[in-house]
Amino acid sequence: MESTIFSGTPSTKYALTDLAEGDAVTSQVTFTSEGLEAFISVSGDRAAAHVDSAHAQAMGFKGRILHGMYTALPFSRLLGMYLPGPNCVIQSLDLKFKKEVYVGETLTYRVAVDRLVPSVGAVKLTLSVTRDGGEAVCSGIAQCVFPELR
Repeated sequence: MESTIFSGTPSTKYALTDLAEGDAVTSQVTFTSEGLEAFISVSGDRAAAHVDSAHAQAMGFKGRILHGMYTALPFSRLLGMYLPGPNCVIQSLDLKFKKEVYVGETLTYRVAVDRLVPSVGAVKLTLSVTRDGGEAVCSGIAQCVFPELR
């Protein structure tokens, strides 16, 4: 199963037994200057590469770049609401940031089930972020666990 997630897509209610290796969700996100400013306000991260175009250009970028953690933020929504969904919690996350991202870019996020570990109620997932044309911006792995529902 591979699903595309849109802004109004209702969350899932999967149990570990509902999932299969290869299940995946994708979603596209466009980054705005308003979103970047909100992230700066919440995070308090005002590093020069993110707030000063001249400084970012002096570092070799086209202009100010998005924070890696802001770029990774959509994974929280995808993992927590869709795959594996609200019946799990993120136990670990390992991300590799490969390319800079700029305001105005639209990126495609993909989360896919790599391995199920029923003995400990866990699922391992592969994560990827690409630009149009398939250029990798970020990749990683996540492990989520299904605690017992009370």
